[in-house]
Parts: sequence; structure tokens; C-alpha cells
Amino acid sequence: PERAEVPPATVARARIVVETREAAWHEAGDLIQAREAGLIDEGSILAELHERERIAELRRAEPGAVTLFKSVGHVALDLAALEVTLETLHAGVG
Repeated sequence: PERAEVPPATVARARIVVETREAAWHEAGDLIQAREAGLIDEGSILAELHERERIAELRRAEPGAVTLFKSVGHVALDLAALEVTLETLHAGVG
């Protein structure tokens, strides 16, 4: 919770997708620090990684928006997020 890779202002302007909400609010310094600064709240997380259709809806609704994926787990989850992103790009969505 004390470490962050993304500045709170960037977190605040992004669509936030996480592996799980519970893990993110417990361990993700990027999100915790932005919340403590009053820039985001619980509702700022728009989807979890397993919600592929919800993520696709977000991309269709605002294809040019900044999306932040925050993972606090195993590198395999980061690779899964990359795979979803590449599939989406190849499918021509956004």
C-alpha cells in the first residue's frame, strides 16, 4: 500500500480494471493512495479481469479513454491481461 507505480492524478482520470476488487483495495498502493487523496472511491473500479464483456463495453463506449489495469497477484495475471488486450486490438475494437 505504500508503493505506487502510477501517480494518483493519472489513476483518477483512468478507467480502472483490476484482477479483483478485494485484492486491489487491500494491496494496490496506486489505488489506495488515490483513494486516500480523495481522488477515487470504491465505485471507481469499473471491472474485474474476469469480466471480459464489461471490459469490451467500456472500450466500445469510449475507445480513446485511458484504462489502468492493476494487478497485485502473479505475473500470469499480467500476461492474461496482455492477451485480452492483444485479442481486442487484433479484433479491431478500438
